[in-house]
Parts: sequence; structure tokens; C-alpha cells
Amino acid sequence: MTGLVVHLGDFKTGTTAIQSWLDGPGRSTGGLAYGPGFNQAGLVAAIQQGPDAADRAFAALAAALGPPRGRTAILSAEHFEYLDPARLAPLIERHLGAWARDGLRLVAYIRPHPAALVSRFAESAKIGNFAGDLAAYLEEPSLRWRITYARRLSAWQAVFGPAFEPRLFRPEDLLGGDVLRDFLALATRHDPGPLDWPRDNRRPGAADLALARAVHRAMGALPPEAQGARWTLGRRLGRLLAERRESLGGDQPLRLHRAVALRLLERFAADAAAAEERFWPDRGRPLSEALAHAVEDAPAEPTPLEPEEHWGPEALAVAELWGRMLGEGLRAPGGPAALDGLFHE
Repeated sequence: MTGLVVHLGDFKTGTTAIQSWLDGPGRSTGGLAYGPGFNQAGLVAAIQQGPDAADRAFAALAAALGPPRGRTAILSAEHFEYLDPARLAPLIERHLGAWARDGLRLVAYIRPHPAALVSRFAESAKIGNFAGDLAAYLEEPSLRWRITYARRLSAWQAVFGPAFEPRLFRPEDLLGGDVLRDFLALATRHDPGPLDWPRDNRRPGAADLALARAVHRAMGALPPEAQGARWTLGRRLGRLLAERRESLGGDQPLRLHRAVALRLLERFAADAAAAEERFWPDRGRPLSEALAHAVEDAPAEPTPLEPEEHWGPEALAVAELWGRMLGEGLRAPGGPAALDGLFHE
């Protein structure tokens, strides 16, 4: 059956598992056509560059996909989260109309606010994009816009109508408790059953996150052209820390403490109620309850995240040396491109 499914993210909702499956077994699965690359974040970048770049990127995508021939095309990039949906709609119509006119669906998985705050903070800290604490991260304008769900999701619904489907990212709302299985069932209209597929991008615990912060601190300030490579190195470091953690045992989980949980409730209670009423009226009050439970369950004190609170002098000295060396490489001519090319996923 011909169709087009656009997986919009959100960030930190199992997107890596979905994209790695689509770029692996999905390539040889009959009836599916996945866009080029591990994901299609480049489409978002092209749209942000302007109309000419966007048209070139979508024309190249259409050529790579070829004619539908009864297949369903899938595009996936959590970076769509940043995009004005009104800029995407005409590009789909112009370049992918043959795929979309028989069935267009746009899917976004949405974490409740407390889990979204913690997971996004951990990712930003891991890749070196934010050096402050959870309380400071909550004040970031970009974060507040991204988790103000009623307004952001309503913009997609206004452009795409019933083709847009926001889904709650909670085990009880996912088919088999698995976002990959849930997405594939939606995309193919067939339940693939339980899937033995790795979940590679796990959230680091406090000690591992503190070590990543030590490495980034030693890298120091970088020129703008090196930031993307820094993020790439941070993601790779996170994967290596996760692999090491499997043999070491558990790490202290990162949690919201009471002051941040109360601030989150105060700031997003109205948004939660509005989003529930508009998008999940038959699911009770999942977002509101998550905000309330976060306050009830919160410890009084923040999770310690300073490197010195988890690691001894020798480990921190090694982290500093590696961070300084990577920082030198990222400041060297051609260094960002070389390091990004080595480790980009």
C-alpha cells in the first residue's frame, strides 16, 4: 500500500532505536522505502537554509526513493521538532505527492514533562551543549518552547489535520510497551510482534554524566564551527560509558528534586491540561498526573553532578587530559570535520 510516514521525534523518545532498525533490517523489508542515511535530519537543515536548498534536498530525496510501486516511504528525524510545519507541507506536496496522496501520516512521540526535562537535560549535558544544572536548564527558552506541547503540537495539527498523530511515550500507551514495535505497527499497519533490537541511546546516570561533563569542561570553549563535532564526540562518549556501565552495575539515576519539580508543575500545569484535552481526551490526565507525581516523588536535594562528587583525582586527571587533547583537535584547522567524520552516526 502506497503511503508516506514522517516520524517527527520527539528527541529522546526511542528515535535511535527506530532509525537504526529502519537503516538496518528496514532496508530489506518488502513494502518499505526508507530515506537515505541513518536519518533525514539533513532535510530539516535544508529547509532552514531557505527555499532553494529545501527544494534541492527534497528533489534529491524523491529521486532516491523512486516511484512508489505500492510501497510506504518513511522519513525520520527528531529535528523536525524544531520546524515550522507550514514550511514542510508544500515540499511534501511538490516532491512527494505521489507517495503522500494515498496516505500521509506524521507521528510524534511525546514524553510527559518531568521525563522530558530529565532526558533532554541529560542529553544536552552529555554532548556538551549545556554546562549548568537542572534548575538552570528549565529556564532555557528553547527547552520551554519544545515542551510547551499544546502550542507546538497544535501548529502541526493545524497544518496537517488528522494526518498528524501525537502519541504518548509511556510504556502503557505503546504497543507491547515498545516504541519501535509501536511505530512499525503504525507505519506498516501490521504488528511485527516483539522485537529483539538494541536500545543504544540510554540515558546516563549521575556518575557517567559527571564524567562526561569533566571531559567537556576540559575541552573548553570552542569556535562555532566545532560545536557539531563536539556533540558527535559527546554522543560517542555516552555510548562507550553505557557499554562500560553494563559490566560495572547500576549508576545513580538522575532525578528531579523538589524545587525543580514544583517549578515545573507551576509552569506547565496549564499546558498539560490543554494538551490532554486536545490530543488525548480519552486517556485521562496523563501529563497532569506525571507533573503531580514528580513533586510527590522528588527528593529534597538535587542529584549530585559535579565530577568531584563521583570520581577520584586520578580518574579526573585522565578525563582532563583527554578533554584537553580533544579540544586541541577541535580547534585545529580541519579538526572538526575530521573528528566528526570519524565518529558521526
